Amino acid sequence: MIKFIGIIIVFFLSSLIAQAQVEFEEITADDFKNTEFSDIDSAVIGRFNKALVDLEESLRMKDPYGYYVGIKISQINMATKKGEMSENHVWRNSVMQQTLDFSKSQNFEKFGFDVRPNCVNDKPGIFVYAEGLAAELVSNNPIQYLTEVQNFTHFSRKDGISYKYVVHIAAIALVEKPDNGSIMTDVFYYDKDGEKQLWDMSFGAVMPKIAYTRVGPGNHITNTKKDVNMVRSPDRGRVVIADFFNPGYYMPVIKFRGCVQEFTEYDTYKDYSVVLRLEKNVLSWSNVKVFADGTVVPQSTLKTEALRAGDLNSYYSKGNTIIITVRDPGTFDKVSGQTVVLKPKYSPANFSTKELITEDGECVFEEIESGIYEIYVQGQEKHAEIVEVCNCPQKDETFNNTYLGTIFYYPTYRVIAEYKNPELFTAMIKWENITIGFPDDIASMPPIIEQPADGSDVDMYDLEPPFTIKLPFGLFSFYSNMPEKDEEGVVIKTDIHNENFTDCDIDGGSFVIKKNKREGDFVFAMLEFNVDLSNDNGSEFLLIPVVAGAVSGNSPYAFKWNKLDDDIVDKLRQGKPASKTLTNNSGATMTVTFEPQNK
Repeated sequence: MIKFIGIIIVFFLSSLIAQAQVEFEEITADDFKNTEFSDIDSAVIGRFNKALVDLEESLRMKDPYGYYVGIKISQINMATKKGEMSENHVWRNSVMQQTLDFSKSQNFEKFGFDVRPNCVNDKPGIFVYAEGLAAELVSNNPIQYLTEVQNFTHFSRKDGISYKYVVHIAAIALVEKPDNGSIMTDVFYYDKDGEKQLWDMSFGAVMPKIAYTRVGPGNHITNTKKDVNMVRSPDRGRVVIADFFNPGYYMPVIKFRGCVQEFTEYDTYKDYSVVLRLEKNVLSWSNVKVFADGTVVPQSTLKTEALRAGDLNSYYSKGNTIIITVRDPGTFDKVSGQTVVLKPKYSPANFSTKELITEDGECVFEEIESGIYEIYVQGQEKHAEIVEVCNCPQKDETFNNTYLGTIFYYPTYRVIAEYKNPELFTAMIKWENITIGFPDDIASMPPIIEQPADGSDVDMYDLEPPFTIKLPFGLFSFYSNMPEKDEEGVVIKTDIHNENFTDCDIDGGSFVIKKNKREGDFVFAMLEFNVDLSNDNGSEFLLIPVVAGAVSGNSPYAFKWNKLDDDIVDKLRQGKPASKTLTNNSGATMTVTFEPQNK
């Protein structure tokens, strides 16, 4: 390495050293007035700092993989007209510290390619420091390195003698090119017994996508993290990403079935790292580049190496476990006896769905392959939750991991209203898919649904009970879902008991469980529909508005049911059937039955 440092010094400083023996014109008073710094040490420290700052700014998104800094100070005694290298060393400690700070900011301490930094700091007027792959800086292709140069003169007097200092500062970094490196690796997964297996078709025809992302050298500003979106599917477990990478440290990212495993934390997954260096560079002195200042650089073509990396042991696996707890959304109690459905979100998978019945509110799915799954109570797919069986190292997960999930059982009912008036008619109406939910304390107000920020109305038809909304005439709490506007009750039976009527038409109809202070501040069930009785010749006609709930007035057709019975509430919480028979002032009866639909 020392001989390469020597080459760098020759290439970049030889012509500058030669300039130490020029320019002996007389110094005037204006020369001292125009001097930027008070002394040569301050000048060197300040200009060196500017070179590093400028270099760091130019490194944005450039992927540095080596750097070199150099200082050369020549001193001219204007009385003797003699030039020599300056022997003042006061500036050295500060320059060295600035260099180490730059190195740390670009993470060369961690990502230094196992190359010890080389420093020349014991020669008069000379300071050289190289780190990373800077020893390979012998290309005449300027796109392969960035250079920041600070050249200046400084004038001062010492012991009555005038001195002129000629200072040359260079800060150079290798960046971006060459980007023709390649990585090849074999990809593995873990079977249900925890044994490592070369990736094969047992996971299905869709293979994982592999990427290698650059983690250093450089920081979050200067390192592009290139290749984070570069993907290749393995061929029988082997993946090759060719002619793409520049020198640096790379960590794998593996995508499969919607999951992303990132082994990008270098300190944790160092064994997964791939370090790409430059191929050994051969200098050809038969073909050289001569610069205007006299610097001679041998022709050279840099190339990033191709590397056969170690095995890529993904955490994707076939022996994962999912433990699901089913709870009531209002009380948060566990719910037993429900069929839980596990459905893969991405295909191909080794099953379309799996079903288990909860015991003590839980069920356990075993030997589950990595992937993303939907989990829900049978018949309630719209309430599905996502379980990410992704074995993600960034989440401190490993292969054949255990995952916990909670889903809610929303009791869904078929509500049937059977109306019997022995003097007029009998009718039966039903409402399907009524979701019912109560808070733990039924006297407490359910969560208030705020109006959308855009000022639009709350879509009550898409909310899950229980909830509270603010309407112009007060707060209303709902304990069943609002049926869609076009979802009316369905008539399933009508019988006419009066010879004066031949036709019975029932239209409209709605059902909801709600509460508001204006109607008594009790939870009650409200259902209503209209009945039209008529005969063939139109001589007889009767409109009966049937209403059941917290109603006021003395309508003979109204069924007063001001408060939902406590035993009915308890049964509905548990998803059990329940019923209530009501009587109105006309002698008619109304039996309201709640039939669980997803038992």
